[in-house]
Amino acid sequence: MQIKVEKYLFAGTNNTHDIFFERAQKIGMMEFISVSGTKPHLFPEDVQGAKDALKILSSHAKGKQEQEAPVPITEIINEVIANKQKLEILYERKRAIKMEMIRVGPFGSFSMDQIHAIEEEGSREIQFFMMQHDRILASEVPEELLYIDTESNIDYFLYVGKEKFTHPAFTEVYVERSVDAAKIEMESTVAEITKLEAQELDNCRYIHLMEEYIFARMNAINLHFAKEDVDYYVEDKLFVIEAWIPRNRKKDLDKLLDGLSIIVNKVSIDKDDRVPTHLKNKGFSRMGEDLVYVYDTPAMDDKDPSAWVLWFFALFFGMIISDAGYGFIFLALSGFLWMKFGKGLDGTKKRMLKILTLISCSTVIWGVAVASYFSITMEPGNLLNKISLPYNLAISKVEFHKSGDTEQYKEWVKEYPAIEDVDVPKDILMKGTKMKGGNLVYDLMGDIYDSIFLEISLIIGIIHLTFSFLRNMYRSWSGIGWVFTMMGGYLFFPKMLDSYSMLVYTGLIDREFSFVIGEQMLYGGFGLAILLSIIQARSISGIGAIFKAIEVFSDVLSYLRLYALGLASMVLAGTFNEIGPAIGGPMFGWIIILLGHVVNISLGVMAGVIHGLRLNFLEWYHHSYEGGGKKFSPLRLLKNTN
Repeated sequence: MQIKVEKYLFAGTNNTHDIFFERAQKIGMMEFISVSGTKPHLFPEDVQGAKDALKILSSHAKGKQEQEAPVPITEIINEVIANKQKLEILYERKRAIKMEMIRVGPFGSFSMDQIHAIEEEGSREIQFFMMQHDRILASEVPEELLYIDTESNIDYFLYVGKEKFTHPAFTEVYVERSVDAAKIEMESTVAEITKLEAQELDNCRYIHLMEEYIFARMNAINLHFAKEDVDYYVEDKLFVIEAWIPRNRKKDLDKLLDGLSIIVNKVSIDKDDRVPTHLKNKGFSRMGEDLVYVYDTPAMDDKDPSAWVLWFFALFFGMIISDAGYGFIFLALSGFLWMKFGKGLDGTKKRMLKILTLISCSTVIWGVAVASYFSITMEPGNLLNKISLPYNLAISKVEFHKSGDTEQYKEWVKEYPAIEDVDVPKDILMKGTKMKGGNLVYDLMGDIYDSIFLEISLIIGIIHLTFSFLRNMYRSWSGIGWVFTMMGGYLFFPKMLDSYSMLVYTGLIDREFSFVIGEQMLYGGFGLAILLSIIQARSISGIGAIFKAIEVFSDVLSYLRLYALGLASMVLAGTFNEIGPAIGGPMFGWIIILLGHVVNISLGVMAGVIHGLRLNFLEWYHHSYEGGGKKFSPLRLLKNTN
């Protein structure tokens, strides 16, 4: 939930200055309003160095931590950074030596001292050359070139003569040392790298001390800045500072000011003040708060969207993956992470693991609801199919069209003649088949499922947006009109498309009545939205809300991505299930299937996260969220919670 903050003015004598700010930091409830309008340098050189050292050591397992260091922790931090710089130089040297060995290796073992002696004493030029194999005929190779070897389609030659040799077909290889000398330096370089890497690994024992050092330094810096960034009066004997305090923490003021000569008064908030947003959540809502901050900070007058974002994100993620098999894999992964790291996690990392567990459960539940298990094809009579939502809706749909002998049913009979004399809906789904790629496909059931998934996506979109409009009623009265407009559109548009809504074929509402009431809600809601907008604006300018109809319509259609992405995931998985045995056979087909599902899971996770959050942050926020707020950041003691 969001807790409103209030503005207070503090005035006190200089002898209470230090203890006032020290107490404020320990209590951690006050965000002081900067007098200078500047912020402290968050990362001074020593703190930045410690952060860099932690980043360097983060690639290693944390392991057992030392409680004390044999030398000041700053020396270890400097050592880590210096060693990293040395390692980078050594890695580059190792790479250069390796390339040199590859370049010079084909010429074999020799001594550069002997080469230089021959050149000086014999007045000869000794050069090394290479040429792409078969670039010229062997008969065209100059006689003064001695063939050495051929590697990777490159011929290598040695030249010994009185004059420098040049030839357009040959490239000279400049040799500064022999491959044997390079090997010696390589061994020395590798030994030095090994030593520094072992030292880096050993320094991982001090990660906790480095973290504590960073927090201690940051606490000192923040406290120092707060103390200095005040106004002084009466010849600098009186300090004055303003601060934001949450309403639920006002009782702590007595504890803060106990025994101090400080006057405190609540003051009015100026129009130009940027009031911070203070979210305070627990449990699932705290997990949702982390997701909210991924996109933006709510405005001061926004309602806290944390819980809404979390639960709908979990639902959308499950719908986009649409596979219980994948969900069980996610659940197994989260279970492993809990067993491996659960006890040592706290704060954000623990909440992220909880979110992983939640969306894993959501994926399993939705996958079971739609009877999708690694997209393995199941016949209509299968038990897992019978308990699924789309199957039962499909049975209702078939029964409705069959009993009413509708045009839709006549089209089915034309496409699937085998169902003409079948009366039982389940048997109609069983016989509505086609041969595709040599396989029997329950095509009628698949088409009905597609239409059901599409309609469910639209219904969920309308429900999601309805909550958004209703939550924002205190700011925009027209929201109630748009809610009626969306619901009316859902009931009325099937008339325009000559189709049947889910509410009709499940018997919840009569088709003709749905058209009548839907048309009234559609146009009546639209008119109500415009009227309420004009009334609230107290001006004819409110008629501009008419253009919002386009936004509402497009936002509802945006939820079709749930259908499209879920269908794409199932189709892709089903495709890999089919082509695996066809290409790899019974022995290797499973490899193709496995790789295919890995790719599909990767794409599904990206789509689930991106679009699951997008529908909250764009479509839903669009109608109930201002954003652009400033996160409440009180002066407090920073602690390591991980």
